[in-house]
Amino acid sequence: MRIRNFVVKTTGSIFDEFRQLICGHVVRSKFPKVDLKFITSQAFKSEFTEYFNLPLNTIEISDIVSTKYHYDPKNQDTLLNNLVAFEGESDDCIEYFIYEPTANEFKRADMNIFAFIKEKKKFLSELKENIHDYVTPQLTMLFEDRKINVGLLYDTELTTEVYSQCNKPDIFNYVDFTSANTIESKPYINKYSIKDEFLLFIALCNCDMIIGSWDQISYEAIALRNMMLLDVSRNSTKVETLIPSQTVFNQTTWFPNSQLLLEFII
Repeated sequence: MRIRNFVVKTTGSIFDEFRQLICGHVVRSKFPKVDLKFITSQAFKSEFTEYFNLPLNTIEISDIVSTKYHYDPKNQDTLLNNLVAFEGESDDCIEYFIYEPTANEFKRADMNIFAFIKEKKKFLSELKENIHDYVTPQLTMLFEDRKINVGLLYDTELTTEVYSQCNKPDIFNYVDFTSANTIESKPYINKYSIKDEFLLFIALCNCDMIIGSWDQISYEAIALRNMMLLDVSRNSTKVETLIPSQTVFNQTTWFPNSQLLLEFII
């Protein structure tokens, strides 16, 4: 199918929409001459523009229905794999191809995982460069240049397991984004509560590694710098992700770093 515009109609929570936006940019890299547009919720638009100075390129359904468009949720994944950019003038062209994700992560079949990670990193780097200046000052106090910055994000019942792995303050700077109000503490673990998902995502992007339990916010942050995410859940997390995971000593990890693993597991 030859198209002029690839439109991603995001669904779900605000962060679900954010994940789908990222993958929309990744998929579009396969046909760069096609314009990329999004149909999103107003809540997502407001939240996104509060933190990022990057055009969203949104479009309304009312702008599409009067043109030649294609919307076929049942067959959209098959069609996605065969989309090509159309150039010139002809009646044999779809103006808008609308894709409504059924999962927060998606890619074309002809894109291998290395290309997926590369394009995801490329977009996340652009996103980070376009964070509004007024956002980052409140986060700079959390991190130390002379240490490995470790973000802690986990289910609260895992507090003991997570804290037991945080015992080398001379090497690591631990920032706990989960248990700001709990009694359990260590003098060298800094607690910082962030309720907003986008701000938490930005904070995690400044870490060197993340430990805790799998979370979609931490998962999206790791692709920026191939940052290791170590899941210390009791029975190891079972979650399907496009970025492959590995199991090391019954613990799940993404982007495993052997040196860091030796510090935290052995």
